Amino acid sequence: MLAGAPQPIRIRKYGNRRLYDTSRSRYITLEELASLVRAGNSVLVQDAKDGRDLTRAVLTQAILEEQERLDLLPTELLESIIRVQGTFQQAPFFELLRAAARQFGVAGRDLAAWFAPPAPVEVASAPAQEKPKRKRGRRSGARVEAGGGEPQTAAGADAQARLRELLRRLGG
Repeated sequence: MLAGAPQPIRIRKYGNRRLYDTSRSRYITLEELASLVRAGNSVLVQDAKDGRDLTRAVLTQAILEEQERLDLLPTELLESIIRVQGTFQQAPFFELLRAAARQFGVAGRDLAAWFAPPAPVEVASAPAQEKPKRKRGRRSGARVEAGGGEPQTAAGADAQARLRELLRRLGG
């Protein structure tokens, strides 16, 4: 676990298939467990009897139950997983899936931030004699400072910075 990373929520799984959230001292459903993960939490599911790590099996069960409702996993992916199990291709295949999941998470956070409503920006107006001349931007029609090229508002600058970072991550 990375230093400074939040501790996972500990879940105990009992023989009767019940899941107990130790952080909230209550039983939860598999759907509630999936909601915790969707909210960005990490979980650690352990067998209540012997402490064995059951996280992977329980998360797989949550995915399969969701799969029935939403048709999430393409048949080709499921077939590929079955084909590589127990072969020398298994380790690189699953590392590829891990890397793809990490990148998907980063891209999802970037897109969520991009489409989030902008924070209100307070702009102090300069005295009339100190205001710089303004001209129209070449492509967007946004107003830019003369000689600058940066948008005149902090929100515009923030949006441009996010776009540049997203394009950099996507290799553009």
